Amino acid sequence: MVVEKYDGLVGVIAYEFSRKFYMCDADDIRQELWIWFLEHPNKVKTWEALEGKHAVRLIARSLRNAAKDYCQKQ
Repeated sequence: MVVEKYDGLVGVIAYEFSRKFYMCDADDIRQELWIWFLEHPNKVKTWEALEGKHAVRLIARSLRNAAKDYCQKQ
């Protein structure tokens, strides 16, 4: 399940960006990152088919980009 697999990663990234962008709450960023998962199921599925940590790196990079976009809009 995606939630159990990536909950820690989502939490770390949300906290990281809430520290950089003090006007954004970590819970709001976290919610935005879960929305990213809902909007990009094909990417996640394709990347999970890759071996090892490469898939996690791709997902983490995309989540960081989504968090940055969200925070900059706020």
